[in-house]
Parts: sequence; structure tokens; C-alpha cells
Amino acid sequence: MRMASMLSNKPILKLMLLIGGLGLILLIVSGAVHFVSSQMMQYEKKEKTMRVLMQVKQTMDNEIKQMNRVYLRVASDPNVRDYLYAQDPSPVSQKPAAELVMKSLNRYKAANPSILDVYMYAKSNHAIVSTQTVDTPEQFFSTRLYTSMKYSTWHQLIKSYQNKNYLHIGQTSKDSFKGTGLALFQSLPLTDPTGPDATIVIVFKSAPLQSILDTVDPALQGTVMITDKYDEVLLSSQVRKAPAPEVLDGMTNDNGVLYMDENGTKVALFYMKSSDPELTYMAFIPEDLLS
Repeated sequence: MRMASMLSNKPILKLMLLIGGLGLILLIVSGAVHFVSSQMMQYEKKEKTMRVLMQVKQTMDNEIKQMNRVYLRVASDPNVRDYLYAQDPSPVSQKPAAELVMKSLNRYKAANPSILDVYMYAKSNHAIVSTQTVDTPEQFFSTRLYTSMKYSTWHQLIKSYQNKNYLHIGQTSKDSFKGTGLALFQSLPLTDPTGPDATIVIVFKSAPLQSILDTVDPALQGTVMITDKYDEVLLSSQVRKAPAPEVLDGMTNDNGVLYMDENGTKVALFYMKSSDPELTYMAFIPEDLLS
């Protein structure tokens, strides 16, 4: 009797098994679709971040090339060269020449809105010429012509702005900050940087460079940072420190993604290197925003 009942219900049993099997398949497929969709979304966000980083890198590299062009124009200016290589380098004879140099420096400044100030040290007569400008953190940077200042003093005073023959923004320490100024520090002649006849410092406004970093998608809520070959922060879109040395050591490729933990928060660190000049562009994105 029981056997007959089971046989009579066999089609129903098959149907139930079929429905259960289809439900299981649908559950698996749904989970797979969700996983693939999540992976695709994560991939798209990663690609978008790398594209933004590439845009920052290209724009920054172009800015640096432009700065170098400005520097070369200043260095090749006839008034500047006459002042540096005058036959009689005494302060009395050099005063009219210094005024011509100041006019030349101001002319270049006026022609380039991104320039904040220009300073030049002449080793032959221990004189420093600058354009007439601005409030700066150092008392040294002011509007008057400096004389009888030792070469070592000059270098010590500007060291807080940039490394020798290198681009730097803000301060020289690795503490977290947002850059407030930018300077290109070069020596003349370029073939003899250890004992130069002169040193020219061009200080640029940071706002144009800061605006480059503001191209980052706000939805990512990340930070873009630029560091130099010494791993010092040149510019950062948010106040933060440079990555720890062990993280920096992991940047072995030209570009890539590393994962790190910051105070219990998992962060994806996208990086891209530039060889000329030696800069590293980084984007810090919380992992949960990429999932």
C-alpha cells in the first residue's frame, strides 16, 4: 500500500526535485553574476583611478617642462649674464647692473602668471638679487638687494624650500602637510653644480599644481600625493604623511597597486613613477570604496 502511494506520487517527487534543482542553479548563477558584477565594478574603479593618476602625471610633467623653459630663459638673459661675468665685480660698479637684472627678473615674472618670485645669487660679489614681492615664511626673502652674504648662508636659507637642483614644494620634512609654495633651484653653469658661478631660484605659485590634484573623482574620497626621489612629499591633495618605508620599498614596478592597513582601515595604494624627473604619483583609496 505504501509502495503504491510512493509510485503514484513519483511525478510530483520528480517535479519537486526539478524545482529544487532549478532553484539551486538560479542561486548559484545569481551569486556568480553578483560576484562578476562586483569584480567588474571594482576593476572599472581601479582603471578610473589609474587614468586619473596618469592625467595628474602628464599634467605635472608638462608643468615641470614649462618651469625649466622659464629657468633657461632667465639664465640666458643678457643682463643676467653680463651681471654674473662682469670684469669689475665690485658692489659700486655692479649696482646699475643689478638694477637691470631686477628689471629682467620682474619682466619674466610679469610674463608668467604662475611665477611668485625669482631670486639670484652671484658668487663673484656675494650679492643676491630678487624681484620685488611678497610675504614668505623666511625673513630672508624680501624686496631689497642683499650684499656681502656668504654662499653657504644663501644655500642654508633656501634649503628649507627645495633640494639642490631639484623641484620641491612646501617644507623639506616628511611630516604631513599641504604644500604652500614651489621652487626650482638651479645652478649656473649646469655643467658645474658643485661650484656654480650663480644660483637661480624661481618660486612658483602652488595653486595651479593644487588644481591638478583636484581632478580626482570626489566619489572616490581618496588622496593624491606626489613624492620626489627622496620620498619627500612634494604635494598632497589632503593632509597626510608619505607611506611607510616598507610600503615604498614595494613599489618595484613603473606602476601598480599595493594594499596597506591604516589605523585599521584597508587602503588600496595606486602608484605611478616618472623617470624624468624622478617623481612618484600615488592615489590612496579606501578598499571598501572599490568593492
